Amino acid sequence: MLTQIRGPHPHFNPFYEDNSILIQFIVEEFIQSHQLIFRVNTLIQEHLDSAELRNFLSHSLIQLFRKLSGPLSQQEGSIPSQWTKGSLIKLKEYCRQFSLNSSHQNKRLIFLHRAAQQAGLLAIDCLELLTSLYTNLSTPNSEYILFLPPLKRSLYNLKKQFNQIRRYIPRILHDYWDNEHVLYYLLSKKKLLTEIYGDPFFEKYFKWPNQTSELMEWLIQRHQVKGFEALLPSIQNFFEVGLKEQAYETH
Repeated sequence: MLTQIRGPHPHFNPFYEDNSILIQFIVEEFIQSHQLIFRVNTLIQEHLDSAELRNFLSHSLIQLFRKLSGPLSQQEGSIPSQWTKGSLIKLKEYCRQFSLNSSHQNKRLIFLHRAAQQAGLLAIDCLELLTSLYTNLSTPNSEYILFLPPLKRSLYNLKKQFNQIRRYIPRILHDYWDNEHVLYYLLSKKKLLTEIYGDPFFEKYFKWPNQTSELMEWLIQRHQVKGFEALLPSIQNFFEVGLKEQAYETH
């Protein structure tokens, strides 16, 4: 049974209780992981079955997977610190914390955490396979081919698990449609998230109940009430850019 973790200093309770900061960390690492996995898939499609390119391919994929999972502990001589963990491992840990922070059993959070956990393990498995291959470059091509089935299988399963993460992110973010901190953050990442989910950004994929103009007015009003007038030009720019892009696409 999930238990709720004791909160930090009371000053931070408004941010802690609704996980509005933590959800931003999750989205940040999700975006980073998505970009890395996209680059992995591109390399694989171009070169995976080319034995003559295995040196280049293994080295390139190792660099990408180190950014996803962090360096292997045996390579560093110690367990990686929080600062050396890859984006996918940090995503897994943020999802776990998010699930634990919930005061009730939330299936969406549980499924998100499970998918992130499995994706993290698969990324480490891929890194171990690639590292073994790269450190034995003198291996004959016939033996090199034996590495491909387990590597392809792990890569396929990684992509499958990450697609599950991709599905659950909008469902969880929907609960924050009336949180100005989360909304401001999402608008600052709109271009990157649109590349992942497409348009219309809020209405279709995140099921936001308000139209674009209503969101802008509401967000401006909430920031004015809190005395954050300095952010108003940025908020207006977020929406103006979006409206210009929509107008350009209709012509």
